[in-house]
Amino acid sequence: SKDLKKTRDIDSGFLNYLNSPYVYHFSIVIPRKEKLLAKMFNKFPLYQMLDWMDKVYQNSKEAKILHEEFCDEAQVRIKKVQREIQRQSCNKKLIRQILLTSALGTSIMYLLQKYSSPQKIAWISDRDAIIDKFDGFVFDNMFFWYQIAVSDNTFEKVNTEIVFVEPEKVGVNYFDELIRIPDYVAGALASYDIENMGNMLEIKDKYKLMFMDVFSEPMNQATLKLESTEKTALSVYNFKWMNNKST
Repeated sequence: SKDLKKTRDIDSGFLNYLNSPYVYHFSIVIPRKEKLLAKMFNKFPLYQMLDWMDKVYQNSKEAKILHEEFCDEAQVRIKKVQREIQRQSCNKKLIRQILLTSALGTSIMYLLQKYSSPQKIAWISDRDAIIDKFDGFVFDNMFFWYQIAVSDNTFEKVNTEIVFVEPEKVGVNYFDELIRIPDYVAGALASYDIENMGNMLEIKDKYKLMFMDVFSEPMNQATLKLESTEKTALSVYNFKWMNNKST
């Protein structure tokens, strides 16, 4: 399949798949103007948090809660992040993206665990800097906080297998067809300005189909917009609610 921007028409089978009861998808919209976590990015407390994570892995290793090899590798990646944040030329934007992505992933994994008791949860990623930097620390961070979240709740837990699938560095991506699904959804959302409802009349027909058939009515998806305001650190708007309210 092709990227949505290179596709003239959207196949009806694809729309049916997105709306099928076997699929539930989350879409997170972050406006380009937003610099989420920028105000909260402070090197010292972040370094301390990483120190605490390192100690938790060390204790888990000694208590044989987690495999020793896994803990050792995770601790090495934590040290790489700590060295980065100490640099004068630290890439704060990329670290914010890593922290934000893993936090959102943790929240979704938690909701899946709480309400659906899945046998497996997988993150299948496209080639991206957030998974390459620090040898995949983003996966460690997501898994770490997921374990913290589920350990502090009383809902019935199942032996869910967590899988992180990294793409090949070069050549054809083995999961390319599957990765195209969020690409299609993201392409449609990127064409629409949520702040300007009239923008719907100006977007291309292929995108309108996505909004009419996928985003507005079906119950098996959640499209959220995140933004920071002066009064609140983070706000969430549900596109489906906003769209229905405007009509």
